[in-house]
Amino acid sequence: MPYQEHNPPLTILMKEATVRVNLLTQASPTKWEEIASLTAGDPEMQDVLFHINNGWPQKKKTKIAAQPYWHCKEELYSTKEGIICRGHTHND
Repeated sequence: MPYQEHNPPLTILMKEATVRVNLLTQASPTKWEEIASLTAGDPEMQDVLFHINNGWPQKKKTKIAAQPYWHCKEELYSTKEGIICRGHTHND
């Protein structure tokens, strides 16, 4: 069984992480500056952004706050503004 099934708090965090990332990708252009500012001030998002730009360690070596994003790490990318998105980049 996957680890998350034995750890309900982690399952909740993973669902929250997916919602957060999806909301970022659906934001209107006028909200991007605000999102970038909030991301810059959020230590959890800064950890995720660091791993997106520098590579992800093994899951057990990833900080707890960034672990919910580990399962979709291959789908995450950052914009030049420092916004975290999930899915295909606008260059794909």
